[in-house]
Amino acid sequence: ADLEQIDQITQIFDALLRLSRLESGVGKDAFRRIDLGDLARTVTETFEPVVSDAGQRLHADVKHAAAVHGDQNLLIQLAANLIQNALRHGAPEQEIVLHVDGLRLSITDQGSGIPPALRTKVLHPLTQGESTRQGEGFGLGLAMVRAIADLHGAHLSLADGPGGRGLSVTVQFPKMTDLSAS
Repeated sequence: ADLEQIDQITQIFDALLRLSRLESGVGKDAFRRIDLGDLARTVTETFEPVVSDAGQRLHADVKHAAAVHGDQNLLIQLAANLIQNALRHGAPEQEIVLHVDGLRLSITDQGSGIPPALRTKVLHPLTQGESTRQGEGFGLGLAMVRAIADLHGAHLSLADGPGGRGLSVTVQFPKMTDLSAS
């Protein structure tokens, strides 16, 4: 095996290790109050240059942002994975939108989407969609997103993007009051 393959294998193991830690609930001690609007703005500012370099657009659409009980870094990782997916599998020159509405955060792209029959399957580790959404990556991005959502007690769902085009991934967070004693 050459060095690049060994690097890839190491990355897969690291990601699987992070995934198993998340699935066991490790890390809840770092939870605090996080405003989803602030999170969306931070993520957009951070990733906008990368998206622009790829010839695409990224913007945040924030309405009535609510606060959630969570881990800032993990939630940034969740959004980053979804943006990376949208970038990789979306249409050239598309617009990626990070929506926040109350306790709902979603990211939409204008790519080929994921057929309904595959939507549950792609949330599991090492599964990739059909060839249209393949390429780089190991099918860990959405599994990581799912694990982070689960840790936060949030519901993750996949649907068609706006106008039936692309993919829309939504994370619906629970109200903060029933979770935090802080």
